[in-house]
Amino acid sequence: MAQDYDNMGKNLWTEHADDLSRFVLDEELMRESKTYQYLCEKILKEATIENTLALLADQFQAEAVNALTPALQRVNDLQKLKQLHLAAAKVPNIETFAQMLNE
Repeated sequence: MAQDYDNMGKNLWTEHADDLSRFVLDEELMRESKTYQYLCEKILKEATIENTLALLADQFQAEAVNALTPALQRVNDLQKLKQLHLAAAKVPNIETFAQMLNE
């Protein structure tokens, strides 16, 4: 039975090698695209903000977190967002986080 699956896999590969190689080339071209890079960074920023807010909401009052949300969403630097995300898990209070956010 395993031999049958091996043969099926080989047949599929042989039949679709051109499609697969085109897919790989298209993916490489896509990664070089400015639009692709922009969208990836945008998604990373949004996810980092969302995760940071979740960490803060888990530790502090919702009103305080909601008050900081617009300022956090205005941060465009992905590195700073990553630093804020790490800090959100460690800060002793929301005021300390607010100070870091405004630096």
